[in-house]
This record gives sequence, structure tokens and C-alpha cells, in this order.
Amino acid sequence: MFYHGWCNIRGLNSRFLSRLMLSQAKLSQAMLPRVMAYPLIVFITFAATFPASSAELSIMLPQQSVRLEYPQPARLDTILRDTNNQARLANVQLDYLQAQLFSLDKQSSIDSKKAQVVAQLKALQARDASMGTDKILDQIERSQFHYREFASLDYDLVQSLRNGNPQLLGHYQLNIGARNNKINFLGAVEQSESIVHKAQWFLADYFNALGDIRLDSASHSTAFVIQPDGKVIEVAYGVWNFEPHFLAPGAIVYVPFKSLPSEFSSLNQDIADLLRHKVNHNE
Repeated sequence: MFYHGWCNIRGLNSRFLSRLMLSQAKLSQAMLPRVMAYPLIVFITFAATFPASSAELSIMLPQQSVRLEYPQPARLDTILRDTNNQARLANVQLDYLQAQLFSLDKQSSIDSKKAQVVAQLKALQARDASMGTDKILDQIERSQFHYREFASLDYDLVQSLRNGNPQLLGHYQLNIGARNNKINFLGAVEQSESIVHKAQWFLADYFNALGDIRLDSASHSTAFVIQPDGKVIEVAYGVWNFEPHFLAPGAIVYVPFKSLPSEFSSLNQDIADLLRHKVNHNE
């Protein structure tokens, strides 16, 4: 049939021939696989810094030493699907409850927030060196902060949400790995501490296990808990003001100053807000 049709084409006019060739071209194009849905995967070694990307959307996965590059904007569920595929190839079980998505294009915003907190701490230190602000300054300087986008990163949940599956464009970093089963203590403490999470424990139980790590300037009855999803709750755990509370694995406990001069009244809350953007490496 093909050869018979080809022989007859020689006797047709040019307009019909053009239409036939156009129809064949459309058919061939329709049969091509839609490769644009798949990212370019760039493998990166730890020996070098991550090279720049010119893609419309790039997702850095530092714990997997991989960068996913997309030629066009993509939905969050697509990113999570591709990340999960990478983990499956590496035989790694990911914990989406502790995952963090950072927008690298908004870094200046969080740098400014960090600078404001550092300036307040230095001013407080100059006013009263006995407060122990130098310890918190050291904690902040040893930490890494990126602008965090607060959204669910549970693949199954994101797929089912109408408004929880945003389209991403630009440069991002997705920190996701195996579960971190520690509770991390920062703030007005002698030094930062980590302790294994206990399902039935309250804050007082953790402080009893850690010993007297709180500074004289620290509150002994309230603390800020930054849950892995970035939510901040102020917890009352003293004998006289106790309220039931829950700490998730991977949570940060910020031990605040118990008393501050009026011009520094927002400092504890400002530090807790900054810690929402702290990069956790699931180590």
C-alpha cells in the first residue's frame, strides 16, 4: 500500500502533496515521547562547590549530591516524585516530615534577618556581658540559614492538595534524607546539645537528662520549640505553669532569656523566627 500510494503521489498537484506531508509531520510529532517532563540530573562531588545553573528551575539535593534541572517551571509534586525516584535508586528511605525546601533566590532576605538578630545580640552583650549572648552568637555563626518555603513536602499529601502544589521557578535547595531522631537544644545554654527523642517525654524530662545546661540568664519555665515543619510554639514546662506539649523528632528547642531590657523585648521571638530557617542536614 505504501509503495502504491508513493507512485500515485507523482501525479498529484503540489497543494495536495504539501497537505499530505504536513499531516505526516504532525503524526510523527504526536508519536514522540514527551521528554520535557523529565529533569536533567547533574551529579556533583563534595570536593567542589555547586556550579551555577542556567535552567528555568533547578533543585539542589545536597545530601544526594544531585541537582535536578528543568527547562520550564514544574509543580512541587513533580519535584518530590523525581526526588523520590533518586532515593529509590540509592536505596535510601526519605523522611518528608523533616524535609526543608529553601529558595536560594530569596537569600538576601534571610541574610538581613540574621544580621538584625546578630546586631541585637552584640548590643545586648555590650550592655551586659553576663547575659551569655556570646554563646548564642557563636551558635548562630556556626549555623547555616537559607530562606525556607513553608509547605508540606509529603508527596502523597501534595498530590491531593488543590492549593498545596505550587508551581516552582528559580533556584531551590531541598534538604531531605533519613530521619534525624534527635532533639536539639540551642539558646541560653552552656553549649548546644542533642539528645535522642523519647516519645513520652516532656521538656522537663529532657532537661533532667541533660543536666544543668541552662545559663543563669535563661528561663527555667518556658522555651520555644521549632518543630521540623517550621512551626513555632512557646512551651510552658515549669512545675507551676506546666502545659502538655509534643516534641517531634528533629525539633529545635530554643532556651530563651528569662528577662530582657525593654528595647530588646522581641529578641527571643526574633531568634526563634530565625531558627525556622536554619538548615538541618539530617545528620
